Amino acid sequence: MVCAVLCQRSPASTRIPIPARSISRPAAKRWRISAIGSAAGRPHAEWAISARRRGVGYMSWRRWLIGCAVPALLLTGSPAAPATAAPVTVTLITGDKVTTYPGGATTTRPGPGRSHITFERRAEGGAVRVVPSDAAPLVAAGRVDERLFDITYLAREGYDDASRADLPLILRGTQDSLWTLGAKATGTTGMSAVVQPKQGGRLWPRLVAGQRALAPGLTQVWLDGKVRASLDKSTAQIGAPAVWKSGYTGAGVRVAVLDTGVDAAHPDLVGQVEAAQSLVAGSDAADRFGHGTHVAAIIAGTGAASGGARKGVAPGARLLSGKVLGDDGAGHESWAIAGMEWAVRRGADVVNLSFGGCCGDGTDPMSVAVDTLTETEDVLFVAAAGNRGQYGMQYIDSPAAATKALAVGAVDRRDRLTPFSSRGPRHADHAVKPDLTAPGAAIVSARAAGTGLGTPVDDHYTAADGTSMAAPHVAGAAALLAQARPDLGATGLKDTLTSTASDGGARWFEQGAGRVDVARAIAQRVHADTTVGFGGVHAEAAPVTREITYRNDTARPVSLRLATAVTDEVRRPAGLALSAKRVTVRPGGTATVGLTLDPAALKIVGNFFGGVVTATAPGVRLRTTVGFHIDHPPAPALPDDWAERATAAYRSPEGRRRTLAGSALSPDGTQLFLFGNELLLTPDLQREQARLFTTVIDTATRKPIWTVEEPLFETHEDQGGGLVVAPDGGTVYVSGDAPSQDDTRTETLTIAYNNRPPARPGDPALGRELWRASFTTGHIEGVTRSLEPGNGMRLGISPDGRTVVLAGAKWNKVADWESLGRSEAFTVAYDARTGEQKWYAAHKPPGQGMVYAAMDLAVSPDGGTAYVTGFEQIDPGRIHIRPITFAYALTGPNAGRPRWVRRHDSATGIYQAWHSGISADGRRVFVAGTLSPDEDFLDTHTNTHALDAKTGRVLWTTSFAGSAHGYAAGHTEVVRDGNSALAVSPRDDLLFVTGQHCEGGTCTGRHALVTIAYDQRTGAERWHRIHESPGRPRSLSKISPRGVSAAVSGDGTRLYVAGTCCWSNASGDESTEHVTIAYDTAGGKVAGFARHKFEPGTRDDSARVLVGPDQRVIHTLTEVWPPFARGFDPSYIGLSQYAPPAP
Repeated sequence: MVCAVLCQRSPASTRIPIPARSISRPAAKRWRISAIGSAAGRPHAEWAISARRRGVGYMSWRRWLIGCAVPALLLTGSPAAPATAAPVTVTLITGDKVTTYPGGATTTRPGPGRSHITFERRAEGGAVRVVPSDAAPLVAAGRVDERLFDITYLAREGYDDASRADLPLILRGTQDSLWTLGAKATGTTGMSAVVQPKQGGRLWPRLVAGQRALAPGLTQVWLDGKVRASLDKSTAQIGAPAVWKSGYTGAGVRVAVLDTGVDAAHPDLVGQVEAAQSLVAGSDAADRFGHGTHVAAIIAGTGAASGGARKGVAPGARLLSGKVLGDDGAGHESWAIAGMEWAVRRGADVVNLSFGGCCGDGTDPMSVAVDTLTETEDVLFVAAAGNRGQYGMQYIDSPAAATKALAVGAVDRRDRLTPFSSRGPRHADHAVKPDLTAPGAAIVSARAAGTGLGTPVDDHYTAADGTSMAAPHVAGAAALLAQARPDLGATGLKDTLTSTASDGGARWFEQGAGRVDVARAIAQRVHADTTVGFGGVHAEAAPVTREITYRNDTARPVSLRLATAVTDEVRRPAGLALSAKRVTVRPGGTATVGLTLDPAALKIVGNFFGGVVTATAPGVRLRTTVGFHIDHPPAPALPDDWAERATAAYRSPEGRRRTLAGSALSPDGTQLFLFGNELLLTPDLQREQARLFTTVIDTATRKPIWTVEEPLFETHEDQGGGLVVAPDGGTVYVSGDAPSQDDTRTETLTIAYNNRPPARPGDPALGRELWRASFTTGHIEGVTRSLEPGNGMRLGISPDGRTVVLAGAKWNKVADWESLGRSEAFTVAYDARTGEQKWYAAHKPPGQGMVYAAMDLAVSPDGGTAYVTGFEQIDPGRIHIRPITFAYALTGPNAGRPRWVRRHDSATGIYQAWHSGISADGRRVFVAGTLSPDEDFLDTHTNTHALDAKTGRVLWTTSFAGSAHGYAAGHTEVVRDGNSALAVSPRDDLLFVTGQHCEGGTCTGRHALVTIAYDQRTGAERWHRIHESPGRPRSLSKISPRGVSAAVSGDGTRLYVAGTCCWSNASGDESTEHVTIAYDTAGGKVAGFARHKFEPGTRDDSARVLVGPDQRVIHTLTEVWPPFARGFDPSYIGLSQYAPPAP
């Protein structure tokens, strides 16, 4: 409050604007460098981790640079009562002095000649930070270390004026720039240490060139922080120091590192490598990539280059270096297998595998090799689970997927699962993977000479993230345990490490048993089986029992209390029965307990389940993971009782591939309009060109009437956007877009083609272009393009045929196409006869948000309003997306102005709106999309809501989840592919939404076509139908996410739904078919069912169902066939016509 009041009174204290996206990916790298060379656990290091957990490629200074600027010598906060602690003064790099008082108050005195400077102050989390206005942009850009203005940190670490009279810095830049500043670049990092006397801040003016740039040639300015090695933290995190105190260092244990080689001359590894061998053809054993050296030092580095601070987990172990990856960090499975065999021959007790390929099911060659060598040679293989966490569930790498491998995920310093750590369970049989976790975020370890892996700290160390860093922590822990318990073989080591792990709070398929705790593993001397796997169990099977064995290596009996915590993938409890709740294990003996799964007793219907069985006693804590999945019987196939009247297929010429962007019927149903993209190979066969095609087909003869094929833009990168036909069928309108030659903007085009046969000489011919309207998306802040090329646009036309409406979105790139800046929605109206632009409207979301429109466009029955629907993300740093609908006046004096804008907030999570429609009376607007309660997308729902067409008021909202109707949790979603999955009855009674449901987080379970009928007025569900594709048990069967469409007959009595089914059998053979289903709208009874099969190997790319005035049904689609010569996919534009189903 004091700060706010003083800011209002002082014109000089205006707030310094900090760009919301000011810290981008380079800033994350800068943090990783500085975090390694300074105190671990400081707040800004935690922010960087949490930003990555949110899936954001930057972290925002708005977390604390959101207060008001404070003028010089301003007392901020209320001085506390007299205290014994003295004030502490810190001189900043700029020469300004900040004094903190007991109670948190501060005073700021500008340095000489800096009276014009204002200061940004923020107190958060016990830390006080003061940033001068001329330094704030450089700090925000990541060029100047933020710790240089963290008063609490500087005082705590001994940089206050009472402790020292200078300020040590690390500069990075060209050699000339460093020489100019009195420093000299050393090593290969381009860094140099320099000490600045605090008096006067004389160095600061020489470091900067204005407020937004450093001096020429200078790239970074860091505080030379107090070094506290990250390995010192991560080894302590897993309990290694306590084990060292007990005298165990891994002595006498051989650990093989199969990787990119090891730099045995590194100070931390001198004398540690017992043998080295290259299994890479034509390469020696040297590490020119840096990965293997980093991994090896985590296991057994001595820390010699850091005075022992960066010691590995098992510094007494002996290393075997097997080079199985080339100097580019890649290799072949055969090299890896040869390395495993070499390591076993050399007498390895533990083998570390910090590499892999996606995604294993335990049957691939590397996994088989791991299982075989473990069984025959009694060697423990520790493998990285993979870095594919952003893709969701079931992405465990091979060879970590091997049954006997100890698969390791990654956690941060607070034992929180990292966002990159691959999630399980194992593909195919849903076995529990990973087995446990270990530290894998910002790990500092040895840097191989001449390499730049990760973020180099100095010539000897670098920081890196990944499960590659987590696995060697466990390999080192296994070495310590092997020394302490030489009686334990590979299985015993794995069982002991996993069963004594510490729960990190993540789910069973994310963390396995938990974070490794080597201190407990050695001290406890009571352990249990690693995991209990039931595999696949049929839903109607008899109860199945598995046993858990507990081992007691102490001299006293141990009485264990047992409990289960088993859930499905979305944490819904699923009870399993233990044969006993207590068990006593005699000294030096074992005891077994039965765990029974009764599928019929499960109170929920799920796909895969897992969790832990815990066993506790005074001083004892054990965790055994459990995993299984349920096989469901296939749904009976519907009979083929609907006759197919005719089919036609239009094969793209060789060297071309056509895909549909849109299709429509003429009002009288005699003509079919097809519009889409055609990709062509260039003469050199090296790249594709694109152009658009428009074809009109006679529905009676199925022959083309006219076709236009031409590139619309000079870049030949056309993307089809929308298709609409005039109410009288006489004109066809299409839209498309393409980037400019210099890729700095996007040109958006709308074209009108004549579809009236010439009645007299001089009339335009069929297919002749009538007009062409173009506009270029202007710059928002940088380069702009349509949000989704082609499919980011929608076309509509007024009922009187006078106005054509185009809606879409555009965004700007910041640094590359992966870094999105702001976006905005646009809507433009054209005179349908001349192409003259009537109006243009744009919408920019507040803040730095993103708006995704138009996912759909609808025009009111009276032609007065155009409704544009999409969704927006207000804050890119927050996982919260909501639908947005714009109601634009289409005609009249307010044309182009929004009548209303409605944002519909979901309670939580992500609500993406894909489709919209309007009731026949024009009173209600309907929006359908997909809602995910959280960012994991593990159990999505189909969401639908209705808006008052005049006011935008939300009338009702409803949701449908397949997991509530006999299916496992997974994705129930309305999918967007340019076709309509929402159909409105012309009788104003029902609304129909169709989509898909697939089981499991990555859709590896059953798939089904879902159709729901809602009351238009109340949103009440009238009926739903689920059509399951005819897959077999244990087969992958699915509805294509790009082949779902719905349409209602003109009299409102029939609903027609089209979808694509494809499945694979145990041999991996695939088959595809398109299905078209007719439902009676009154009660959802199936009135007709037809399927159109394709040869094995085909796949669908798009589909749409259309209904003519005579209820003739046409199913249009694109059939993409297997590759032919030159690796280019040909395609067929196919259509199937069906007679009206019998009553």
